Amino acid sequence: MDNSIFKNLFILDMANSHEGSVEHGLAIIDAAAAVVKKHGIRATVKFQYRDFDTLIHPDYRERQDVKHIPRFLANRLPWDAFARMNERVRELGMVTMATPSDEPSVDKCVEHDMDIVKVPSPAALDWPLLRKIAAAGKPVIISTGGLKLLEIDEVVDFFTSRGITFALEHCVSAYPMRNEQANMHFLRRLIRRYPNVVVGWSGHESPDNLDVGKAAIGAGAQMLERHIGIPTPEKELNAYSMNPEQLDTWVCEMVKVQQIMGSEGDKVKLEEEREALQSLARGVWAREPIKTGEKIAEHAVFYAMPLQPEQLTSGELGRSGVEFVASRDYAAGEPIVEAPERLDAVRDILQRVKEILREAQITTGTNVEIELSHHYGLEKYTETGAAIVNILNREYCKKLLVLLPGQQHPEHMHKVKEEAFHVLWGDIQLTRDGEIIDLSAGEIAIVERGQWHNFSTRDGVVFEEISTTHVKGDSYYKDSAVAQMDVAQRKTVVGSW
Repeated sequence: MDNSIFKNLFILDMANSHEGSVEHGLAIIDAAAAVVKKHGIRATVKFQYRDFDTLIHPDYRERQDVKHIPRFLANRLPWDAFARMNERVRELGMVTMATPSDEPSVDKCVEHDMDIVKVPSPAALDWPLLRKIAAAGKPVIISTGGLKLLEIDEVVDFFTSRGITFALEHCVSAYPMRNEQANMHFLRRLIRRYPNVVVGWSGHESPDNLDVGKAAIGAGAQMLERHIGIPTPEKELNAYSMNPEQLDTWVCEMVKVQQIMGSEGDKVKLEEEREALQSLARGVWAREPIKTGEKIAEHAVFYAMPLQPEQLTSGELGRSGVEFVASRDYAAGEPIVEAPERLDAVRDILQRVKEILREAQITTGTNVEIELSHHYGLEKYTETGAAIVNILNREYCKKLLVLLPGQQHPEHMHKVKEEAFHVLWGDIQLTRDGEIIDLSAGEIAIVERGQWHNFSTRDGVVFEEISTTHVKGDSYYKDSAVAQMDVAQRKTVVGSW
């Protein structure tokens, strides 16, 4: 499921800050939009939808001694006012979003074509309302204030089983929340527990508190939610809502922290960093004369700084699996300037496979056999192939298959073996007898005997192949160039790691 709508989203909750005035609500939207434009962020101004005719019991609508009800009714707005404010949010280029507290309000979310529907913490276990929200088919954000892990599991399972795109927000339902109540380690735990779910922070800290939001980003939050408003001469904001100036300061600081955190991809080596490191690196120098064609061996060289232009470094010469051969004669004391003669392709591939397994937090152990399938040669392995970790093969068989980002495995079928693919990490697109099936972590697909199938991945994948007994020679390839190969030509058995 595409969850990109949630990523790097700032959620600005208007709640009841409109004070029952559509004009005041529009002023809050305009002020928020100015901050959003200034800092170039993706954001939504969120509304809270309530159908008071059904939400509040008739006997309690006039009561002044029941918490929340008098305030809700005093700030009541007609539905056309919310529709007008929603259109202003859309016109200003922001995402539209509302929190419905009852079933008729869900219908209004659909009528107003909300991009996202929010489940508030008080409704996170309101199963009749959750069923109505799921039936709307909109992307959903669920706030988890007051919920235990097993209760969050229930909610996650509920929306997952219905195929709804959703995200979670760690939240503490205290108003205002103190720093020591935030528990950002729990946010990190949610990220680990639900690796395919975007997790954010819904904050109720005081409006000048910048520390909690920074801690949330540091813990991995990809969404940030705060309450906003504009004070009036008659009424100040509550203790956890930000005015436009406070919002501007808060967003500015959060963006700075996001920049500091960087991306989740591989580490980028900066040019200035490379230059700084090279200035301290040791170069390779000839200890004794070396003749053209001789292997540059460690006993014939020494390592010293400063590094000369194009000179080999001690790290390059000492790398396992790499050899250098002298392309000319070197006198003692000369810097060695050479390109690698041979790079151990298998070792390099295994290193990349292990990187993916580490990223997926999957441990294979050492008592396994690893084989590399390279249908068009090792030089094209990153395009076509797979790493197979053979775990056991009895009356049943279990393997782990690892594909690098962008890699694919060619079309084939089995006459003896039936297999199931269980995705543990990443993404895979399986084509089975012409049917295209997109799978992500936790999903399973069956490949029956005689079914032609191939698979590929966009960002890399680790999946279990659970099957009947694996029989050598039971893979039949459609590409005649592959089909005519001996198994030894298209596979390299490495043994253990």
